[in-house]
Amino acid sequence: MSPAPQRPIHPVIAALTPAEHAAFLRRFHSKVQPNPDTGCHEWTAAACHLGYGRFGINNRPYLAHRIAWTLAHGKDIPDGLQIDHRCRNPRCVNPDHLDAVTPRDNTLASNSPSALNAAKLACDRGHLLIGHNLMTGPTGKRRCRICTNANTRRYQARRRLATEVAAYNAAVARGETPAPIGPFPLWWTPGDER
Repeated sequence: MSPAPQRPIHPVIAALTPAEHAAFLRRFHSKVQPNPDTGCHEWTAAACHLGYGRFGINNRPYLAHRIAWTLAHGKDIPDGLQIDHRCRNPRCVNPDHLDAVTPRDNTLASNSPSALNAAKLACDRGHLLIGHNLMTGPTGKRRCRICTNANTRRYQARRRLATEVAAYNAAVARGETPAPIGPFPLWWTPGDER
C-alpha cells in the first residue's frame, strides 16, 4: 500500500503576508530546542504517535520536519520522495539532518525488519546469501536456495508419507492386509499424517 500523498507546504507558506510569515517563523522556531550533544534541533511541541513533530498552518496540521525541509530549500518536497532523518531522531527538524529520499531508501536506512533483513549476509541457518545460493522473488524478497531446497524435500516427503498412510488405512478399511509403511523418516512420529 502506498502512502497517501502529502499536502504541498510551500504554496501555503508563500501565500502568507510578510507579517503572517514573520509570525509563522517566530511561532515555528519557538517550538525548537537545539541539542548541543547531537546537533539535533528537537521539536518540543505536539507530536504524532510515531514521534514526528506536528505544526499547524491556517488550522491544518503538517509534520514539522517537512516544514523545516521546505523552509530550508524554498520548495516543496519532490513527488515520490520522503524526508529521511539521518540522525534517526523523529523529533529533529534540523535541515542538515534531513534528506529527501525514495521510500525504499528511507525504509532501508531505518531499523525496520525489512531493513535488517536486507542487511543480512547469511540466512538464519548460516548459509551465505550470495551467488548461486541467493534466490530473489518478484517482490525482491531474498531466500536461501539451500534452505528452500531442504524445505521442499521435507514437504515432498511428508506428502508421500501421507499418501502411503492414506492408502494403508484404505486397504485396512477394505479388510486387506497391506504391506507395512516405511521406512519412516527420523523426524516423523505416528499420528503426524498431515
